[in-house]
Amino acid sequence: MDDAPAFSVLIDLQKAGTRFGEPAVRVAYERVVRAIESHGDAELYEGQPLTDNEFVLLESILPLLFPDDLPGHLQSAHAHLRTVLQTSSVRPAEAGRPPAIETTDVRQTVVQQTFGEIINSTLNVVGVQHTTVLHTADTPPDDETTASAVSAPPLPPDLPEGDLTWDIFISYSHRNGDLMRMIASKLREAGLHVWTDQYLQAGEPSFSKSIEDAIISARLFVVLLTPDAKDSLYSRKEIQTAQAHHKRLIPLLCRGNERTAVPIMLHDVQWFDCRTQTGLRSGLHTLIALARKLRPNPR
Repeated sequence: MDDAPAFSVLIDLQKAGTRFGEPAVRVAYERVVRAIESHGDAELYEGQPLTDNEFVLLESILPLLFPDDLPGHLQSAHAHLRTVLQTSSVRPAEAGRPPAIETTDVRQTVVQQTFGEIINSTLNVVGVQHTTVLHTADTPPDDETTASAVSAPPLPPDLPEGDLTWDIFISYSHRNGDLMRMIASKLREAGLHVWTDQYLQAGEPSFSKSIEDAIISARLFVVLLTPDAKDSLYSRKEIQTAQAHHKRLIPLLCRGNERTAVPIMLHDVQWFDCRTQTGLRSGLHTLIALARKLRPNPR
């Protein structure tokens, strides 16, 4: 796998992540990730470098999707990224600074995964296989500007025992990650236990199983309705899972309109209009009150 063209793409994406603040690097980075997205249903890019979990999955999947040559558009995007990376980022005013630390690629095996079939160039990950995480050591460890992932919130210390662990499960499109984090933060500030896919950990036997378990163990299933979410296969699957387990669905219309953002399976479900600040405050107020009401009385 070390010689697979896909592997070199991931190495260069890791390097580009440490220079994400440079406009040319950021544009080239997005072009590569969008090319990768076109070969599956995953929504990877949300205006920031990929997370460690996403790199773990990509390093498992891409060599299987592209064992030989990369498709033309991904090859072109990767070549452009490499050209941009080879361009010096040192400005004249920085000429007197100490030289940058050399980049070293370190590989650490962390996961075991099993895969389903590749159908029409889309890989269905169903379990766990041998994979490797890439670490690029090219900045001092105390340089916080190179952080590529948004840390998951800490698990609540007072999670109740039993089947219904979470007050709310949030379904959303990864392209609306900022919106999800803002809403989840407000709900947590109200004392609610909120599950999002930020809690998924690299190396879990099955991400799909972990998500299904979280849906089952939540009292309320909240879906953030946007045009991106309507187009997301994963969002639709989460809605279908919630419906199959007879979960109480609370759709929040955050962007778009009923035609562009509401999937057909939710046409008969009343949604909250949260497209304005006033609407969002009202919707969250009602949601918080409902979630508190559904909590069991302490014994």
